[in-house]
This record gives sequence, C-alpha cells and structure tokens, in this order.
Amino acid sequence: MRVLKDFFSGDEESKKYKLIKNSVNINPDTETSVFHFTRKNNFALVLTDYFSQSESFNDFSSSQNIGKKVGEVFPFANNNNFVEKCFNTIETGKSFYDECLKFNDGNIEAIIEIGVHKTDEDKILVVLKDRSRQSDSKAEAEDETSAQSSEDVLSANQILEIALDEAEKANNVKSEFLAQMSHEIRTPITVILSYIGLLKSDVLDDLPEDMRELFPSMERAGRRIIRTIDLLLNVAELNAGSYICSFNQIDLYERVLESIYMEYKKDADAKGIYFKLKKDCSNCFIKADEHTLSEIFRNLIDNAIKYTSIGGVEISIKQTDDDCLNVEITDTGIGISDTYLPNLFEPFSQEEMGYTRGYEGNGLGLALSQKYAKLNGGEIFVESEKGVGSKFIVSFNLKNKK
Repeated sequence: MRVLKDFFSGDEESKKYKLIKNSVNINPDTETSVFHFTRKNNFALVLTDYFSQSESFNDFSSSQNIGKKVGEVFPFANNNNFVEKCFNTIETGKSFYDECLKFNDGNIEAIIEIGVHKTDEDKILVVLKDRSRQSDSKAEAEDETSAQSSEDVLSANQILEIALDEAEKANNVKSEFLAQMSHEIRTPITVILSYIGLLKSDVLDDLPEDMRELFPSMERAGRRIIRTIDLLLNVAELNAGSYICSFNQIDLYERVLESIYMEYKKDADAKGIYFKLKKDCSNCFIKADEHTLSEIFRNLIDNAIKYTSIGGVEISIKQTDDDCLNVEITDTGIGISDTYLPNLFEPFSQEEMGYTRGYEGNGLGLALSQKYAKLNGGEIFVESEKGVGSKFIVSFNLKNKK
C-alpha cells in the first residue's frame, strides 16, 4: 500500500495539480480514505490503489477491489450520476463534491463526504470522509484550527475554477477558429483542384513535355494543402470534444491497411523505393472507430514514405503471444535522433524547424495518431536510429476488445 503523497508524485507537477493537492486538504486525524482510479481504454474507471484511515470504508478499501470499476467498488456510485461526474472530472479537470449516507442492516452507518479530483491524464482521486465518526469536541476543535485553512482552500478552489474556465474558453475559441478557417480554405482549394483536373484532361496532349510536368506538381501541392486542412480540422474536433466515435468490429488488414497501401503505392513507386504489405495472422478483427483508425496508419505511412529516399517501407500485421494485434511500419529513411524522440508526439513539433528544413510537414500527424490510438485503446511504440531508419509499432490488446 502506498503512502498518500505518492498519489501526487510524478516527473512533472503543474501548478494546477498543486492547487488540487491543496484543495483536497486531507487531514490524517480525520476519518478519511483515498481511492485512486485510472481510465482504461476510454471506457471504464478502475481502482488501481487506495489509502484508508477509516474503518467505515473497510469494505471499499480491500485488495480484492483492485481492478474493479468504480461502480463495483462504491454502491453509491449508481446514484446521482456519480460515474458520469467522475468522467466529467477527467475530461474537464473540475473537481466535484457530494454527500451520501451509508446503511448497514437498515441503519445509518456513516455520513460520507465525497470529493473527486483529477491528478493526471486519465487519473482521479476519490476522497471519502466519514463525518459521523468524529466526536463533537473533536469536530469543534478541528473547525477552529482549520478555519484559516478552509479559507485558503476556498481561495485556491476559486482560483483554480477561474483559471480552468478561462483556459477552456480560450481553447474553445481556438478550436472554433481552426475549424472555421479550415473550412473556408478547403472549399476554394477543392474547386481549384477540380478545375486543374478538367484542364489536364482537355489540354494535356497538346502541351509540350515541360508544360505537362506542371500538372503533377500542382496536384501534389493541392493534396498537401488539403491534407494540412484535414489535420487542422481533426485537431479542432478533438479539442472541442465534438468528434463522435463509432466503434465496430473491423478487419484491420482488409478494411484499413490494404486500402491505404493501394493509396500510397503510386507515391512509393514515384520515389523508386520498395513498398510491401505483409499479413502474418489469420484473424485481424478489432473493435475500433474506422475513421480514426485509418488516420493513424495514413499518418504513419505518409511519414515513412516521405522520409525514405533509399530502400523502402514495409507494413506487417501479426498477433503476438500475449494476445495483442500489432502493426509494424518499418522504413529505411532518415531516422530520428535520441534527443528528439521524447518530443516526437508533441503537436507542431518537428526535428528540423524553420524555413530551411529539408522536408515538408506541420508536425500534427504523429500527435493526432497518438491521440487516435488511445481513443481506440491502442498504443504506439517507436524504435529509431538516426541515419538508419525507424519502426513504428501500433499495438492493440485484443483481451480488452472482446
């Protein structure tokens, strides 16, 4: 069992989490228990740890409850939309407070004061305090000694709420702006590309060779703009929380990988590099959202071909011994340096920045791919050596998908 401070430890602790830590205001003399829940595969909150000081919550703070969902740990979780409020705390970062009664053989056993606080991405603390077990004198003394502390906590909570509200408003404005401007740019670009196609079909045969080469350049530039706009729209949707997933059983090989392979085969051939697709498993079905799943591999394969000039790119899908479905995208391209790897999935981040960089791109594809992988219960792992090549492994745990 961990000591309480471990729940708030980590490599980085932002001001926001420091404020939350203060607002929890756990007094070791009170009848308090703390439960640590983690969101798994975007669908459930499960108990991963606890710290209990109250006998009133012994039936909650049991090692047998580790791994159970919040509704299975707390009987009161099925009342007053408690589970939905917990998920809302994870999404918004806003703490919430509640009270309920605990009964034993029809009698009131405890008056429970509840606080729920976000501590990290996909993690919350549920703090339970039994007010009924404190004596009047103890409660009175505690009230006197904590009067100033309560005021400080209230002030910290108010500052936190204001800061979160302002940040949320600013983020919503940014997302709306991105979406609106992306639509405004995409519509005329689509029209321009359509007319380029019509012109090409009408006049291509009558043009000299040097003029004919202009059409592929215009088409590539147009596709690049459309691709950038689509990435911006996807970012805006995720930030605004407006994207609605549709999870279905999908054959990852036939419905996703094969179609993307055919889509990029011409690009690989144009660069003179090999491009292979291998299937090393009989069952490639996975429960996922097809659109976001396709975007993961479209981004990764697009990058692999873009950064490879000699050798080629190989895509393989296989099932591992620990019941995971893995897709490996291996290239012999420029590779990634050890110093840049930790920043690889940061939005708008590229190893070469500025106007002199050797490759086009906006640094959004990998950041989105990582978010989409988590959305579908997957993970992305990277192995790379500068000047040798890279391997991206997208792994889905089939046990969690059944």
